[in-house]
Amino acid sequence: MQHLNSVRDAVYNSGYPIDVLNIILEYIQDFSRISAGGFHAVIVKNDGTLHAWGYDDDKQVSATPRDPGFISVSSGKWHSVALKNGTLHAWGNDDYKQVSNTPKGSEFISVSAGGWHSVALKNDGTLHAWGNDDYKQVSNTPKGSEFIQVSTGEHYSAALKANGTLHAWGGDNYNQVSDTPKELGFISISAGAVHSVALKANGTFYSWIINKYRKILKI
Repeated sequence: MQHLNSVRDAVYNSGYPIDVLNIILEYIQDFSRISAGGFHAVIVKNDGTLHAWGYDDDKQVSATPRDPGFISVSSGKWHSVALKNGTLHAWGNDDYKQVSNTPKGSEFISVSAGGWHSVALKNDGTLHAWGNDDYKQVSNTPKGSEFIQVSTGEHYSAALKANGTLHAWGGDNYNQVSDTPKELGFISISAGAVHSVALKANGTFYSWIINKYRKILKI
């Protein structure tokens, strides 16, 4: 029996067509159903509808889509992006085209909203970024495939490949990019505003910021 390191491993190893995957993903708890942004939050209810509250000066609450069918949502500083039937839906602040430049298509399986940019993962393992690019957080997005997870910080992003390696790009003012661990064995990654935390298959957590990274917890 093959043991998979993550839910996304199961998606990529399944061989199912996109319409079947969309049904499967609706029932996977690994996908975010609540997300807190800069000063607002959005939740996905069991019926697939979105509910938002908090700061609304950029319509990040009042412009929330009202139709059902959503399976995940991610909130950035002043905007949000939600996933439905493989398509992306964004609303809120659009100063850097983080809403209006949202990719079209129906092959997306996850999305992460950062400060003023977003990154989405397609079912072919490729990453697609848009929005503010002042720190190359869009233009330096890796071009390869086999990515299984992505997480965005304020001005940078970090992603996980199927081989257990981490890849980060964008703003590096606190070494949140350059100090990314180079070893194998990671199964999950999460980017904060200026630091990241990653989990290895052996149960250890790694966090890095300001010229060093260290193992902080073993479970």
